[in-house]
Amino acid sequence: MKYSIKLLLPLFLLAFVCPSLSFGQDSTGKQKPILTVRYVKEDSLSKVYFKLYTKVGNEKVPVRFTVVNLFLKEESKWGMMGNITTDTFGEGAVPLHDRFAKASSSMNEFHLFGSAKDDPRLEWVQTWIAVKPATLTLTLYQQDSVNYAKAVLKERDSTGAWIAVPGVNVGFSVRKYYTMLPSATTGENGEAILQLPPGLKGDSEGNVTIAATVDATNRYGTLIATAKQPWGVADVQASLLEKLVSISLIAGVWCVIIYLIIKLFRRKTVAQNM
Repeated sequence: MKYSIKLLLPLFLLAFVCPSLSFGQDSTGKQKPILTVRYVKEDSLSKVYFKLYTKVGNEKVPVRFTVVNLFLKEESKWGMMGNITTDTFGEGAVPLHDRFAKASSSMNEFHLFGSAKDDPRLEWVQTWIAVKPATLTLTLYQQDSVNYAKAVLKERDSTGAWIAVPGVNVGFSVRKYYTMLPSATTGENGEAILQLPPGLKGDSEGNVTIAATVDATNRYGTLIATAKQPWGVADVQASLLEKLVSISLIAGVWCVIIYLIIKLFRRKTVAQNM
């Protein structure tokens, strides 16, 4: 009896070990990928961001140089919105153009599908997200010598009308320097108003770019609106850096031109002496 148990013990160990060795692969040796989809709309430009990876234990391994297709509503020739090839991080983005705007204009909710199935290394994978059409606008204005930022959030209802959305958190920040500002919540009219602090750091001309962000992945995706006003303190270092970069680029171009001229002149000299 003891001898039988000793014989069976290695079999039990193999039963537990083998599945862990084949994790992430099927019986044909293909990997089981994971595909994530994220919708981002910044001002009037919309993009869909993809990430494709496999898991080895707790580690995420990016799947590089694989084509991911994007579809609206269904995986078909009609619904094809574009495709990308993943980069070294297994990521990529598909910009959405006029065709998407026309196709989704009458929808009060649209579905975006991501699909990767033409890579022989991978099992076929598809994922999708539901997005409710929404707009986020940002206005910068002054009142009694105080600067304000006003974000307005609206969504499309079942009748196609745009209605205000209350109770949503809006994040504010200063672009370029990534300075986070206090957030605000939309009221009954869909407006979130923030009083901007004085002395914000701007670019070399004192322009400050403010961004308002609504991050509602399960409803709208990520909505970003930006606006610019000359309300900041001019960044002298940025001005000097911009000038140095411009001078360096010009100098680099002239160096290449002079090098090519010298090389061409030497070739002509060698040809004449032969």
